[in-house]
Amino acid sequence: MIKNRFGIEKTQILRLIMGVVIAYAITAVIFIGTAIGITYTNLQESAVPMIVMLTCVLSVMVAGFDASRRAEKKGWLWGMAAGGVYAIILIFIIMAVSGGFAMDGRKVILTLLSVIGGGVGGAIGINFKNSITSQIPTYAAPPASPANNSQELCGAALAHPAAQRQCRFPAPLSLL
Repeated sequence: MIKNRFGIEKTQILRLIMGVVIAYAITAVIFIGTAIGITYTNLQESAVPMIVMLTCVLSVMVAGFDASRRAEKKGWLWGMAAGGVYAIILIFIIMAVSGGFAMDGRKVILTLLSVIGGGVGGAIGINFKNSITSQIPTYAAPPASPANNSQELCGAALAHPAAQRQCRFPAPLSLL
């Protein structure tokens, strides 16, 4: 495990970046679909601001979920960080397209929704990870006695890596 000078695992930072990339891929697909919908259907342009807000919230929830999956703790914080990075990049894109910087109410709301949505996605992501790992069965060999053959019982439990660590008696498969 390689950590940077702040004690943060480098793979966690990469996970955050990948979450933001996935969020922008989702955003691009929905925005392209909206553009096609406006062009070829009766979808009104007045619906675009609401679609943008909902798309951004959905995307940052996915980014927060993905960023927090590998975190050991504070998934909400990693999710909020992913939402903040998403919002900052989006504001720079808006500035580049519009030709200037004007922080109006919509951009503030978009930023707040991005950070909050990322935090919610991060909380879901870390709890999803914890719920999956808590469902892994654990096996422990019964105490040794002449009446039972603990070697066979423990060997049957070796189908799962967690069982190998808890098995007190060496089984034939664990010697490989």
